[in-house]
Amino acid sequence: MKRLTALIAATLLLVGTCASAANAYEPWKVPEQKPGTFQLAIDDLPGQMASVLQAVNVKTMSERICAELGAGTCKTAAGWIARGDIQLGVCEGTEVNCIESITVYKEGEEPTVATKTLQVPGPTTLAKPSANIPRGSTTSVWTAAGQPNSSGAETYAAWASLSFHLFGTKAGFEIFKAGVTPVEEVNDSRAQEVEVRETKSGSITRVGFSGMRQGCLYNYTGRCGVAKNFSPDTRVSMSLRMTSALTGWLTGRLANPDIEITAYSPGVNLITVDASPVEVPMLAAQFARADFPNALKSKKAYANAWNGYKDTPSNYSSGLGFFSDTADGLMVVEDSRKGVKDTATGVRSTWMFSSIFRPDNSANECLKDKTKVLGLVTTNAMAYEGGAPDFKSGFLQYQVAGMHYLPDRRVARGTYDLVIRSSVARCLYGFTDAPVSASFAISGGTNREVATTTVSETDGWLKLSANNFTFSKKTIKIKLTGTKKK
Repeated sequence: MKRLTALIAATLLLVGTCASAANAYEPWKVPEQKPGTFQLAIDDLPGQMASVLQAVNVKTMSERICAELGAGTCKTAAGWIARGDIQLGVCEGTEVNCIESITVYKEGEEPTVATKTLQVPGPTTLAKPSANIPRGSTTSVWTAAGQPNSSGAETYAAWASLSFHLFGTKAGFEIFKAGVTPVEEVNDSRAQEVEVRETKSGSITRVGFSGMRQGCLYNYTGRCGVAKNFSPDTRVSMSLRMTSALTGWLTGRLANPDIEITAYSPGVNLITVDASPVEVPMLAAQFARADFPNALKSKKAYANAWNGYKDTPSNYSSGLGFFSDTADGLMVVEDSRKGVKDTATGVRSTWMFSSIFRPDNSANECLKDKTKVLGLVTTNAMAYEGGAPDFKSGFLQYQVAGMHYLPDRRVARGTYDLVIRSSVARCLYGFTDAPVSASFAISGGTNREVATTTVSETDGWLKLSANNFTFSKKTIKIKLTGTKKK
């Protein structure tokens, strides 16, 4: 079960109070957990903001910092796993596994490439080309002239994290995650440069980052990058030179995305994603001890945390957090719906996408191609399935869930975009190359409002979009119609 730790720092730092229509682009506010409460939270898996290489003892789970994987104290040895969680740098020359460019622009206007103005000081790691290990960097900050965010600043933080294990003498890539966040950099006398440290927890050694400042997306000596919201009608484009070993499906927090993938060099793709950000309803529900739903106290997902909290002093706070792209996230939305009066805690303006790190259990051969990216599926739902759409009974199906209301009691409106290779879509249905059409069905809940749907096909990609549907727990079904092969 994927679960965050009891008190989720990332959620507390990033979840904001919902803004009304009039001030929808005010900066995020940090909600403080009230003493004595039990919090249930759902959050996106955060991206890595700096880089670390480490070795893990599979028996004791002790960790140690590595200067180089496969060498020195981190030589490949029985009982140890060597791994890296790194932030990709901005491309230098013909370097690969890196950020090539960032563009921020207003929809309908000519895009202008942003300029990198800062590489945030912090932990970095060395490349090891013989093992296919790229250099590890930190978050970069870009200036998009004439494109202010909600604070008026023209600055945007870009990040692209990559995780891998060392298998024998070569790196095995697992997942990458990339995004762009509007920021305003401010003075902060207590901010310092982040470090990687080993710390003792009983007999176990842990590796982690030290010096991460609360309320800062990134920080270094005397400076804090504060996350802001995107201005209305903003679009963002990010280009990455990425290993072609990461294939299959992409997922994300985007609206109306376009994707372009071309070969950059043998074994490397240039991936460009251009999309609008989405406003994601968030959950950080705080229950007074007496108000925590009785039905959840004995439920397996919550019982251990609840039992460790229920008899503590009255001012003691605790809680659980779950990732948004899991079955647990979908479950928590339904379990907490009544307790929060079907209302989200806050809204976050988000632009990010990632590969999918989970087995492909599809029985359909059309969805199993490991040689290329097959599609991109995105939504603003509070919780969502997180994998590729299922192909069942002739429908591409996808589950999403969310609260019906935003914090100001406006009805929350959903977005869902599926960009799939035309060849894959036609393979699923046995269609010829003749044009196809699509029909949508959105089931679940009692609301029967009709969503706005669009279908288009360009440059080998089929784009399908459903917007303006309301939330409960929904299953989005898409059926394509075309000319069958004879």
